[in-house]
Amino acid sequence: METAGIAESYPRAERAIEKDFTHDRAIRALEEHDQVHFATHGKYEDGAPLFSAIFTAPQAGGPSRLSLYEVMNVKLRARLVVLSACETDKGKLTGGDEIAGLTRTFLLAGAETVVSSLWQVSDESTALLMQGFYRRLSEGESTAAALRESALEVRKKFPHPFYWAAFVETGID
Repeated sequence: METAGIAESYPRAERAIEKDFTHDRAIRALEEHDQVHFATHGKYEDGAPLFSAIFTAPQAGGPSRLSLYEVMNVKLRARLVVLSACETDKGKLTGGDEIAGLTRTFLLAGAETVVSSLWQVSDESTALLMQGFYRRLSEGESTAAALRESALEVRKKFPHPFYWAAFVETGID
């Protein structure tokens, strides 16, 4: 499991998995933590980008997704947001040169850096990539260097770029 491997580098990290990963818990994580990692599914809505969302566990009487229009109203403490899901860097070109999508919305809400994916990703190689990424971050490497070095490590086991090149960093390092 992806988050179990990450927890090796951050043993005191708060983890919310399966039924505990609710809409409210996701918002609370963004408000209370400097780094937030979402290992879930996402959905980009091309016709209405602010209705794009990351999926959370269903909860009685509550939503089972955190929509981008909600993220805009969160008092974001998270400086680093990792969207470890398929196609989380997908977006739509709007007026000027702006891309409306998950990455841009988290940046506009106050995140300094967002790590997101350009295409469908493999669970196995993504778990390895994220474990290496967080290990390097915990050792003091910059986000960009940690992501690069982790991708090079995954590349040794999975040579095809599909497995190691999907994730990109956007923001300041």
